[in-house]
Amino acid sequence: MITGNELATKTTIATVAIIIASAILMTTTTTVVYAQTLPENMTATTTTTTTNATTTTTAAPTNLEFEDEPFAESRLRAVSENVISETQQVELVFEGNTTITTLPNTTETITTRDVGEGILTFIPGGGVLHGQLQLTTEDGNESATALFTEHFNEESSPTAISLTQFITNSTGILAPLNNMIAITLDQEQPDGSVIIRYFEWEEEGNDDDDDDNEDEDEDDDGETEGEEE
Repeated sequence: MITGNELATKTTIATVAIIIASAILMTTTTTVVYAQTLPENMTATTTTTTTNATTTTTAAPTNLEFEDEPFAESRLRAVSENVISETQQVELVFEGNTTITTLPNTTETITTRDVGEGILTFIPGGGVLHGQLQLTTEDGNESATALFTEHFNEESSPTAISLTQFITNSTGILAPLNNMIAITLDQEQPDGSVIIRYFEWEEEGNDDDDDDNEDEDEDDDGETEGEEE
């Protein structure tokens, strides 16, 4: 038979156990790890760690498709550098030129004179460069702006990779650049200049849509032929 004192003691012990269990749950640690490869196949992996078990969830890969050949190539050189922070940031001004060899609705090769600026931020193992490049045709009648974010690390030096978006209000030969998104491979040259190759980012699923349209056309033709017979 349990006396009143024994019942009170057991109740107190149970209450303490619940509080301790709640505290353990509240201190559960969640760690997110991103594993990145080349842009053609990016995979995000999320790992959740608790005191008792580990659960790993891998998202389905997302394929990013790009043209096999670059549609443009720039050669730029830094003309001034201004250290903003002793160890972390540098303001850069650069200039050069770009040769555009492939654009929709034209086979004309376009050459532009370029000026740009950016902020280089050093991070452990590499750095990030945010900036913009102004491209102007040789006759001075048209221009476009390329907004970019470049990433590099010490292991891949002197090669870097960036994502670039073009903006222009041109209605002439540069008009196809408006809102175009490109991935670039940037390689530093022995003379200190940088060669940038632009690869157009293709919208995924276009080929599948075309195939679906072809299948629909075939079905329509089949129905028409059946009706004619």
